[in-house]
Amino acid sequence: MSWEVTAKVSGGCKYSTEETEAYMRAAKALSHQADALNRAHDSVRALSLQLSSYPYASSAIASLSGSSPYCNATDHIELPYDQLVEQCDAHASALGAMAARLSELSALIIRAQSLYSQVDDAGRRTLNEG
Repeated sequence: MSWEVTAKVSGGCKYSTEETEAYMRAAKALSHQADALNRAHDSVRALSLQLSSYPYASSAIASLSGSSPYCNATDHIELPYDQLVEQCDAHASALGAMAARLSELSALIIRAQSLYSQVDDAGRRTLNEG
């Protein structure tokens, strides 16, 4: 089954070159920020994985008898690794969601500019041919 979609754009005014370039710069900036958020997401996810392996190491530290003057078992504290991992995962998810939203906004701006440009070109061709 094939579909055909017909759209009509009416009214409004043509964007100047400067306005069009400003929209494209905004879309590019959103895309760059999305990339930065994705990198932060990856870093926080890696931190979460790294932290999740530490509880096993902390039990070995607790078993030290204090035979070394530099390392005494009473000097060590237990960290709430489960809570730290949970917070890292929550922050990583939030960063990923924000990155996805920025990427979507960037793509929508570019798509809208493309559609306006196509309509403007089609209108100009119609006027020139008629």
